[in-house]
Amino acid sequence: MRIRLFILVSALALFFDQLTKYLVQSVLNPYQIQPLIGDFLRISLIYNPGGIFGIRIFSDASYYLMPLIGIAIVIFFAIRGKSFFYLVAYALILGGALGNLFDRIRMGKVIDFIDIGIKNLRWYTFNLADAYIVVGIIMLLAVEIFRSKPKSESA
Repeated sequence: MRIRLFILVSALALFFDQLTKYLVQSVLNPYQIQPLIGDFLRISLIYNPGGIFGIRIFSDASYYLMPLIGIAIVIFFAIRGKSFFYLVAYALILGGALGNLFDRIRMGKVIDFIDIGIKNLRWYTFNLADAYIVVGIIMLLAVEIFRSKPKSESA
């Protein structure tokens, strides 16, 4: 049952990531901006050949190798997962990593389109895969911070 849940959540994350990227590509030209919630939330099609925040500091091969290593690590920890919460967190991270890796394999770059900010104060454009990875990491951090700690015995 646990492995089915892990696969289902990962597959759904991957599916919705790829679906939204397909839809954005079908209606927008690169760098075209479409407001959704005023100027706060906009859709803008960006192709990112680099890594996080569009930074290109590594060789091109590393943008394929690092996600593969990350995927292997996520699967390793998911298999050893302690709870439902851990499993879902790792599944979101895996789905997001696969989504961006599929883009990179298919096109040599990642499709980003979610643009959030106020006026000229804007966050980096990102996609659902990035959001899934961040949410998964936050879930893991939250469970580690807030889980009950065993009481140590005093001498």
